[in-house]
Amino acid sequence: MKENDLKNKILTIFQTISRRTEPIRMETNLREEMDFDSLTTLMAMNELDDAFEIEINEEDFIDVVTAADVVRLLRENYLGLSAESDAKEMANET
Repeated sequence: MKENDLKNKILTIFQTISRRTEPIRMETNLREEMDFDSLTTLMAMNELDDAFEIEINEEDFIDVVTAADVVRLLRENYLGLSAESDAKEMANET
């Protein structure tokens, strides 16, 4: 999965469950700017679990602050991806 696809999928999930209409960006603070409370956070985790066919450990999500943190968490701990693998995939397409 490409980095942009991963980011877009995560942002779409967050935007869908958010109570606000402002677009979510990678640097958006989910709790402070988007009002993610504990219930919304659990809903987000469940949506991510379903979308990526994974099971996120709640403890891993404690330090998540921004959408970028979620991308990094999933990429490195659950999807077995790295920034290097995305760069290699892009290079192979050219």
